[in-house]
Amino acid sequence: MRFAPARSTGRQAAALQAALGAEICAFAVANRDLAGPMQPLEPLEDIDRRVHADGLRCLGAWCQALPGETSMRVRLKLMPHALVDQPTAEPFAEAGPAIVRRAMG
Repeated sequence: MRFAPARSTGRQAAALQAALGAEICAFAVANRDLAGPMQPLEPLEDIDRRVHADGLRCLGAWCQALPGETSMRVRLKLMPHALVDQPTAEPFAEAGPAIVRRAMG
């Protein structure tokens, strides 16, 4: 998801870089055309948890977009998680599959 740049600071950029790593930050910037609606960046203390949860929602949406048998095979290889297994709400249901496909290259 896209984070609101309401006066994005060096501290915020450093927090994102620390939570996600340089490679994932670069991937996110390069693929910002797939970003969903703006979300507040603060509080920075749990940014890694929130980004991880959004990633699981994208993975869940991708699984749900797969044909039935393929989706079941993929899910069998994953650890059970509510954010992957439950029906995915917007904006993840629409953007999630495209994000995962692009990440897989």
